[in-house]
Amino acid sequence: MNRRSFLKALGLGGTTGTLAACGIDTNRYYTPVEEILPYVVRPEQTTPGSNTMFATTVLTGHHAYPALAAHRDGRVTMVEGNALAPVDRAVSSPDFFELQRHYSPDRFKGPQRGPSDAREAIDWTTGMEAAASAMRKAWETGKKVAYIGPCRSGTIVDVIRHVAPEYSIFWEADGRAGETKASEALYGRKTLPAYDIASAHYLVSFGADVLSSFSGSWGESEYAQARAGTDGVITRFAYVGPHRGLTGANADDWLDCRPGSEAGLAMAMAKLVAAATHYSGPANEWLGGVDVDASCAAAGVDKAKVEAAAARFAQGKSLAVPSNDMDPHAVDVAKATFLLNEVSGNKEPLFHLDGYTGPMSDHADLMDLAEAMENGKIGVLLLDDGVDPVHALGAGSDRFLAAMKTVPSVVSVSSHGSETHQHASLILPSSSPFEDWGDEEPKRGMWFVRQPVQTALHDTRSLGDILLELARASGVPGTPDGTWRDYLIGRWRSQFWPQQAFWDEVGGYDADVPAKRLAAWLAATSRGTASDDGVLDGVGDPVDQDEAEKDAMMAFRLWWTDVLRTGFFLSPETLNRIPANNPRFSGAAPTGHADEGLSLVAFAHAMVGTGRYANQPWAQEVPDPMTGITWGTWAEMNAATAEKLGLETNDQVEVSTDYGTIVIGGEVSPTV
Repeated sequence: MNRRSFLKALGLGGTTGTLAACGIDTNRYYTPVEEILPYVVRPEQTTPGSNTMFATTVLTGHHAYPALAAHRDGRVTMVEGNALAPVDRAVSSPDFFELQRHYSPDRFKGPQRGPSDAREAIDWTTGMEAAASAMRKAWETGKKVAYIGPCRSGTIVDVIRHVAPEYSIFWEADGRAGETKASEALYGRKTLPAYDIASAHYLVSFGADVLSSFSGSWGESEYAQARAGTDGVITRFAYVGPHRGLTGANADDWLDCRPGSEAGLAMAMAKLVAAATHYSGPANEWLGGVDVDASCAAAGVDKAKVEAAAARFAQGKSLAVPSNDMDPHAVDVAKATFLLNEVSGNKEPLFHLDGYTGPMSDHADLMDLAEAMENGKIGVLLLDDGVDPVHALGAGSDRFLAAMKTVPSVVSVSSHGSETHQHASLILPSSSPFEDWGDEEPKRGMWFVRQPVQTALHDTRSLGDILLELARASGVPGTPDGTWRDYLIGRWRSQFWPQQAFWDEVGGYDADVPAKRLAAWLAATSRGTASDDGVLDGVGDPVDQDEAEKDAMMAFRLWWTDVLRTGFFLSPETLNRIPANNPRFSGAAPTGHADEGLSLVAFAHAMVGTGRYANQPWAQEVPDPMTGITWGTWAEMNAATAEKLGLETNDQVEVSTDYGTIVIGGEVSPTV
């Protein structure tokens, strides 16, 4: 290395200089050399060797949570918590796994067509024309366009429903549609309830995986606050369920009930709590038929343990949360836990109805779509990223796959393959969350912005752009012009920008920031000043219409810039909680469904989930927190069961159901 090259390398930093000096040599172990060129014009947000932080949100739907994504030298490198957001600073493991998915070598690099074993690369023009032609043909023949994707909220839902107005399915195998159905039945609102876990003094989970799939960072951060004793009381936690995973392992008490008995046990506890709190209300219609002794016996739980839990619950500031849709009786469990919260005697509500308001579909919705496909009603099926019903649907997977094969055109708008997506005849890969625009409303009135952290790694496009362009090309009436980014910003200007005036009036969060920036801009252009509340003051003498519109646009741009800086906007709706009042306890009361003999209980892996991260090495290599197992699946069983079957840990176990057979390792464990 000559002197000039050595000094040039040193200019990059001490560590880089050392590596360059050691790597560029004349010995026989040649090191690949990359040319290091300085920027001619350095991008405004890029400092070589330094991180630039972008406020964003990585996950979608009710899992969306504010995050900071670190950008360095053209690439996103890390995800961290957003300290500016009005929630606890936290990041869940799926955020990191999404980062690995972003760089996964398995991603589709561009559009493709043909069967999975003989796909050919095509350009975007060809792919979009093929998809648009299929959509036009579907509508001309009286068929519909259907969409299947994960739980999504915000502006993208409007675009999806614009393209597929009658068959838009937002489904996850471990979703929480059962809660929304129970909420609709009891309170008349088809929304996901909100649970104030951080304020509870006694928390009872009826199968809810609070520290994992239940609510992601929301549950984890609130649970951490609850256990930290922020109000002087360390929350006591009880877990009700047949399998004690990561969440159950953190519980103080485990009511190890038989599978399917959770709803009956919740009803039994509710009857005991109602007696202790002298409850007199509409829930008595259901409680009258509850037999506590029979419910405890059916669940296989000592009545004394149930009575102790009920006594603690009746002391106030108690909260019960239900299981997700992996429980086949999720609706009954949700109704029973809602009733338990109703009779708790809490002076302040810890359970209310202003949670996630986005769409949620369940198993029945997917089966309705399967029936529509079987009957020839669907001409085009759009498969979004993160949904894999052929793998995760369980009962009905075979039927769904057979029905899907009858659809003339199956289009994948995901950049990742799966058991379901491999049956698509056309691949139009969408960008990752780190490459795309978007917004999410995980709780009513709480909006988070998603912004690109880097340019697209491959030849992918924004999901919003794909859908808008297909809608225009296929002739969907009322499709707006412009890009997905234009559409998103336009909505924020029309819907949320006017609400900023409310926060100016009440002196809300950072309300003076846009006003001060606007004042500085007006002063710099000799146009006048802005008052403290952001209203233009003394602008021109007089101001013509063009100048007024220019000022309004500049005010919005300054506000939008500040939204991108913080990553969130709180609608005035966040100030008004919707209490869980006047429930309608009509119809049949929820009951337990415990079966005798052996039961097969499927649970989501702590890292891999229901399979979304199965091809991510990080997720596979992190040991399961309860068993230490990596790279595989297993069957857990109680020691007594294993002894009856003559099995020991690591013995091969064959598990057979109506849907197939698998041979896996057995794990004798006290957590079952």
